[in-house]
Amino acid sequence: MENTINRTWKPKAAGILNIISGILSTLALIYVIIAVISFYNPNIRQFFGPEFIPPPGFHPIVIIMLVIVIIAIAFQIIGGIFALKRRKWGWALANSFIAAILHAGINPLGIASTIFVILSKDEFE
Repeated sequence: MENTINRTWKPKAAGILNIISGILSTLALIYVIIAVISFYNPNIRQFFGPEFIPPPGFHPIVIIMLVIVIIAIAFQIIGGIFALKRRKWGWALANSFIAAILHAGINPLGIASTIFVILSKDEFE
């Protein structure tokens, strides 16, 4: 007799939550990029006052942080796709956890998706 696995809604919900979290992270990233660019625009900088000058070494730090966030967003979306397809449980779990910690330490969508991935381990290939 063939061993059948009950397909539940949990992996699909986890995948959707990961993708939504990735989209929200992307929107936040766009906001940060606009804010950083506006700091260097002389027309906008006048509103901050003449004493506002980014410290030396600010550029590389911002670029490194933006690259890290872009990579984390890509992992969130990839993890959501793996969860939707019910493949690579480890990747889906790791990326759900990334989604949980990316937004200021606590992200309810990421926490829920992590729990759903853990509970549906048997459904993954």
